[in-house]
Amino acid sequence: MSDRRDGGGELPPGALSALLREVVAAPPDAGRGGLSPGDVVGRFEIVRELGRGGFGVVYEARDRELGRAVAFKLVRPGSGAGGAAGAEARLLREAETIARLSHPGIVTLYDLGKAPQGPYLVMELLHGQTLAERMALGPMSVAEALRVGADVARALAHAHERGVVHRDLTPANVFVCEDGQVKLLDLGLAHAFGHRRLSGGTPAYMAPEQWQGAPEDERTDVFALGVLLFRLLSGGLPYPEDGGRWIGGARRPTVLAVSQAPAVGPLVARMLDRDPVARPRDAGEVVKALAALATEAARSTSSDRPGAPLVGRRLAVAGWVALGVAVGAVAVLAAVRLAGVGPPLPGRPDGRLVVALADTDNATGQPALDALDEALASSLAASRRLAVVPRQRLLDLLWKGPGAEAAPLDAAGLEAVARVAGAQVTLVTSVRSRGEALLLEVRAADVASGRDLFSLRETVADRAQLLPTLSRLADRVRRELQERPEEVAGAQVALAAALTPNLEALDHYTRGLDADGHLGELATAVAEYRRAVELDPDFGAAHLQLALALWSYGRHGEARAHWTAALAAVGRLPPRERLLLEKARARNAGDQDELVRGAEELAARLPDDPMATCAAADTLLTLGRAKRAGELFLRAVATDPGHYWAAMGAVRSLARAGRAGEAVALARRAVATRESPGNVSTLAYALANAGDGPGAREAARRAFALAAERPGASLYVTWFAAPALMAVGALDEAEQLLVAAAAAARAPEDRDAARQQLLEVLSLSGRRREAEALLEAAAGVEAWAARPGLRVRLLEVGRDRRAAKEAAAALRAGEGMRLKARELALLGDAAGAAKAAEGLPPGSPQERQYRAARLLAEGRLEDSLGLQRELLSAGAIEGLEVGARTLLGETLAALQRDEEALAALEGVEGVWLMEGAVPLDAAVNVPRALLLRARASQRLGRAGEARRALERFMAGWARADADLPLLAEARALAGRIGDRP
Repeated sequence: MSDRRDGGGELPPGALSALLREVVAAPPDAGRGGLSPGDVVGRFEIVRELGRGGFGVVYEARDRELGRAVAFKLVRPGSGAGGAAGAEARLLREAETIARLSHPGIVTLYDLGKAPQGPYLVMELLHGQTLAERMALGPMSVAEALRVGADVARALAHAHERGVVHRDLTPANVFVCEDGQVKLLDLGLAHAFGHRRLSGGTPAYMAPEQWQGAPEDERTDVFALGVLLFRLLSGGLPYPEDGGRWIGGARRPTVLAVSQAPAVGPLVARMLDRDPVARPRDAGEVVKALAALATEAARSTSSDRPGAPLVGRRLAVAGWVALGVAVGAVAVLAAVRLAGVGPPLPGRPDGRLVVALADTDNATGQPALDALDEALASSLAASRRLAVVPRQRLLDLLWKGPGAEAAPLDAAGLEAVARVAGAQVTLVTSVRSRGEALLLEVRAADVASGRDLFSLRETVADRAQLLPTLSRLADRVRRELQERPEEVAGAQVALAAALTPNLEALDHYTRGLDADGHLGELATAVAEYRRAVELDPDFGAAHLQLALALWSYGRHGEARAHWTAALAAVGRLPPRERLLLEKARARNAGDQDELVRGAEELAARLPDDPMATCAAADTLLTLGRAKRAGELFLRAVATDPGHYWAAMGAVRSLARAGRAGEAVALARRAVATRESPGNVSTLAYALANAGDGPGAREAARRAFALAAERPGASLYVTWFAAPALMAVGALDEAEQLLVAAAAAARAPEDRDAARQQLLEVLSLSGRRREAEALLEAAAGVEAWAARPGLRVRLLEVGRDRRAAKEAAAALRAGEGMRLKARELALLGDAAGAAKAAEGLPPGSPQERQYRAARLLAEGRLEDSLGLQRELLSAGAIEGLEVGARTLLGETLAALQRDEEALAALEGVEGVWLMEGAVPLDAAVNVPRALLLRARASQRLGRAGEARRALERFMAGWARADADLPLLAEARALAGRIGDRP
């Protein structure tokens, strides 16, 4: 059976009812078989599985007749789809109405049918994330929360008008598309197919009548919508999730206090009343109530401020049009904020106005002038009243579909994406030739209404005056947007001095920022930054970015030279670059308190700049403040979902917190936003951490393939996609891809990075001689010389720690090695360790790690154990995740606490992905960890577990050097275990 409707037309009458009649008698376990890529059902070809839930399995499929991608939901038959004759008749009538619902906020049902695997529904394929996934990324602004709530209310109202009740409204059943559109999922369908309360549903969203088995109607959905609004606006739930016991208690939900929209609180309280009669009758009444409170707020605001400036009135009207009646009141209140009074702007707790800039409209024929928009953005960044949407975020929203990268971020393109990006005002910079002179113009428009706000023009006699003129225009823009004159005067950027008077240098600098931030092509960015400083040796911002990039590559000597040049220009740098420089300077000076203050200032001063936010987060992470760092990385992702550094930092934070599923969802969102080699590598990392070996391998292959297509993009792939392959045991594949990447690299930096990861693969495989040869061949390369610990750790591979005498000698002779005191203590050199520890700040992560190692060496196992656990729980292990976990397991085993040792060592083969590990830490410690597991399991009488640990050891070392001591130890242990059960 298969009925269809094409392009959104209605399904034939009776189609869904007929399908239900076929399914109603099916037992709940019928049709459990799944579908695989390539399977064909009717005219639909399965492409891949997207997800599973209590309702069934969802696949991406291709409609072979219409040539479009669709969502193919294979429904798991439920129980009770039928029932008494009257109930069944009502259910079938409702099912037919569901099939004919047509509303922008309700997912479109294209087709349905029954396959051997079970009944199926074919719906539009959505791109974005569920509201549950969005909420997991961090709190929403009030404006966004009210917009989502209003959109859900309107969709529900459409259904309620036609007699359809959702019955399972939760964040998991609300979808937020990439373009900001909100859609309801599974509206009434779970009920129709006998799936009351999906296994993924949240009990806290159930109305009292649902818990009590009483009749349900539209007011059931109103209650769930009230819970949804309460959580979006407050971050919490109105009632506890205690299995419905709250129904019999006296507790009532707290009335929300929303300063931007005060009337929302009492409305939500009505929606959450335990008595259905006291609630709004249906979602339509909720929509009317939201409209009424918006109108009242607008009337109140206009009477309070009859003399509001013109720009404020324009934005008030615009906010109404853009956000709809539910958010109109917030937009009106925002207009008053522009006049210098009133509550903060919607979505901006700091009260700033959100602006978006188009690329420069350059009609001069001089390509160097293309960078004027970046210069204007740098000048506006000095304002504490304006927030500039990152250009990369705008491009992500604009560049969709094959070949769409050619779409320009011009005035039309900006207009198409500004509202979705949360901007309230757009700015378009244009430059025209007027004989020998240039005409420079900045036009401002209100996003919601499309109306022009103002246009500022100046004539420039020659190019040397172009940037100073643009600086004056930036100050005028700020004043036109109601920034106080004293605030403008107190925070200005002289562009020619802050950046460069050389427009060609500025153009290369801007291209470098694009290559790094948007495309993840660090080697390309290095080339552009180098060209910028060649053209203007005094270009401090370019020196700073070049220094940071070169430091990532391990080219520390070259980086220091550019660092010195950036320091010389610190007094005239733009705000972001100045704060980045100050943060890095405090880090190098070892002043932890100053470093924390600098990082927090950077995050607070530039909350909409993902690069600045990530730099602050990365700094806090190195200080052991993992929780705060994770919060900032998630904030950066919310600003720019496709930003590589933000996505990787957030994914690693979620993985560290044990939230592997959320990490994978966030990584997939980053790839959907921007399929760059770095983001696909992030997905490979997330999948490896979640234990999805096949998925990790597929993503890693894709990352390497993308890097081969885009010159200069392989660094992030070698940093994360290759380790993902190692973590899932695909060492041979990692080796092949790295060898190919090194051979094909167009930049020496990327070639060196690939070869360093190859060193990891060889060492992890126990092929120490090959690794030593590779290290010897690269002895003269600065990037390798900058990591003196490589030689030391390579000498530890395959040996018991106390037997690695050569490693101890090399470590004593080495300079500038991280955690030198800790390593010497672990290698048994107490005197050398004490000398190396003399300069460590008391209480610092390095000093505490040294102390834990010293206590262990002294035999004070319990004291060392407590400090080790403290360091691990605080995340203060500086990239030594696998080594720290192995050391903890070793200490517990020495205390004969084998059960705890096994728990500490569980999954240690993969955890080194967590923190971007210290080079060769995994190669040194993974074999030790596996042997520790085998010994502990043997002592507990679990020969099978011991054998499995040894099998993993041997599989990883199938090509290892035959004379490694740990290999001989593993073979001896395997002989002792033998075939005993």
